[in-house]
Amino acid sequence: MTDTFPGVADVSGLDRDKSPLGAVDQEVLTLGDALEGHPDVTGVTDFPDIIMAGGIPADLTFTADGTTWALALQPGLDGEILQYVPEFPPTVTALPAGPLRTIVAPAILAYPAYRTVSALTSITADTLTVHRPGRSHYTVRLTPVAAPPAA
Repeated sequence: MTDTFPGVADVSGLDRDKSPLGAVDQEVLTLGDALEGHPDVTGVTDFPDIIMAGGIPADLTFTADGTTWALALQPGLDGEILQYVPEFPPTVTALPAGPLRTIVAPAILAYPAYRTVSALTSITADTLTVHRPGRSHYTVRLTPVAAPPAA
């Protein structure tokens, strides 16, 4: 598996202990673990079968306050998910309102695998950059998952 979107949606049922994971797949699982640690999150699904706006497959979903949200790791300008920069990450900036501020950012900041988060409001209000130790980072995009039609 490569470290880009193609094929990520095909790994549902992934066995964390036996499957050789690529860096991006491992990052999705780590992000899911961080979200599971947030007290307001009632469920996290790694690699759901959900397609977000623009045809991008969701990497994970979580439920908070009765709403299910999808997160997708976004490729950088070079097409790769994980980006490496020579400078240190910024300090936490003002984050957009909503689940990025109340659920995702606090879960990431409380998890030891992450260093900080920053907002990318120049892209869209629903994105957040996640900074890891070692000067790597990636961007996640948040989208609400449409509720299934009532039966």
